[in-house]
Amino acid sequence: MKPEAPEVVAFIDRAMVARIATRSARGTPQIMPLWFVRAKGKLLMTNNETSPTVRNIAADPRVVVVVEADRGNDSRCLRIAGTARFRSERSTLTRTVL
Repeated sequence: MKPEAPEVVAFIDRAMVARIATRSARGTPQIMPLWFVRAKGKLLMTNNETSPTVRNIAADPRVVVVVEADRGNDSRCLRIAGTARFRSERSTLTRTVL
C-alpha cells in the first residue's frame, strides 16, 4: 500500500504510540516507543535531544517505525522504513506536543 492510501492514513491517525528502531554508532539495535502525530505525510515524534534514540539517528538516520493498532481487537501493525532527523524548531515541537 502507498503511504497516502486512505486506509494507511486512517490506521496511523488512530494510533498514538509508535516504536522506532535505530542503530547506535557501534551497531547496537534499540527500539523505543514514542508518542507521535502525523503532519503533512510525516510522522513527528517527541524526544529529548540527549536521548539515545536521537544520538543513534545522528550516527545513522536509517530507521524502522512500527505502528500498531491501539484500540479494540485489531492486531494489525504497519512497518515503515525510512530516514529520520532530529528537529528542534519550536514550530515542530508545537505541532507534536500541543
